[in-house]
Amino acid sequence: MPSRMSTIVRDTCAEFGVDPKKIFEDDRRWPLAHIRQETWRRVRATTMTNGKPPSYPRIGRWFGRDHTSILFGVKAAERRGSPVLDAAENQDVVRGVVG
Repeated sequence: MPSRMSTIVRDTCAEFGVDPKKIFEDDRRWPLAHIRQETWRRVRATTMTNGKPPSYPRIGRWFGRDHTSILFGVKAAERRGSPVLDAAENQDVVRGVVG
């Protein structure tokens, strides 16, 4: 995993009060699924190689997911807008679900 991506995962998880290991698990519950999708969106939007974002299959390999899951998740996060939660107000909700 590229260091830039590790930074994005760490920063996104810190913003929402989630352990970074949770992003790589199979838990589909809200809000973790939305936080994971937001992480994928940020990786795609801010990690560039030769001026191009990483492909969905490449992101999928980094996260242990199929590229179609990444495609769906990035598009869903884009539709929802960013951030998916107000981190300061919802950390108790996040901890209650994924803690």
